[in-house]
Amino acid sequence: MNVLSLEGVSRRRGLGARAVIAVSDVSLALEPGEVVLLQGPSGSGKTTLLALSAGLLTPDTGRVTLAGRPLDTLTPSARRAHRAIAVGFVFQRSALLSRLTARDNIRIMAALAGLPPREGRLETDRLIEELSLERRADHLPSELSGGEEMRVCIARALVHRPALVLADEPTASLDGALGRQVAELLVSTARTRGAAILIATHDQRLESAADRQLRIVDGRLTSGIE
Repeated sequence: MNVLSLEGVSRRRGLGARAVIAVSDVSLALEPGEVVLLQGPSGSGKTTLLALSAGLLTPDTGRVTLAGRPLDTLTPSARRAHRAIAVGFVFQRSALLSRLTARDNIRIMAALAGLPPREGRLETDRLIEELSLERRADHLPSELSGGEEMRVCIARALVHRPALVLADEPTASLDGALGRQVAELLVSTARTRGAAILIATHDQRLESAADRQLRIVDGRLTSGIE
C-alpha cells in the first residue's frame, strides 16, 4: 500500500482576479521506505505540495490519501490527529522550543503523537544514540551547533515512527560535507523505520540519496508523474 497518494490535486492561492494556481493537476505516489526529491525554482509550488500532502492545506480538486486514509473524508480535528501520528516534519529552520533541552524537544513530539510515556522515552533515547547526540541531549538549542540542531530535528520527526516524513529544504542552512552528512542521516534513519520521505530541495547534494527525482514548475510536475 502506498504511504502517500495524490490524484489530480490542484490548489489556488489568493482570491478573485489575483488568484494563481500554486499546484495544478498533480498525481504522485510514495511507497514505504522510498525517498523522493521534489525540485524546482522558488515559487514553483514545492512547499504548497508538501502542505497538501500533510493535510495542512486541502486541495480545490483531487484527492490526497495519507497512510491509507483519504483526507477529504476526515473532519479537520480528525485530520490533525491523523497527521500527528502519520507525518514527521523537518524544516529548513529547526523551530526547536528554546526553553527545552534537545531531549525534551524530542519527547514532546512523542507525547503529541500519543505515544505512551515509557515508549516515548525509549524511542527518544534510541534516536539520541543513533544520531550521536548523547553528549548534547541535555543542552538547550542555543548551545547546539547547526548540525546538532538538525539532528535533533530528525529525531523529533521520527520519534513517533511516522509513515511519511516531509522535509522542506532541510540542508539549506548547512555547508559542504555537513549538509551531506545530515541528509544521509535523515534518509538512513527514516528508511530504518520504513518511512517514505518527500524532500523539497534545491540541494544537489541530496540527489545521490534519492530513489526518484521529481521536478515541479509553475505548479505542474514535469517529470516523474505517476
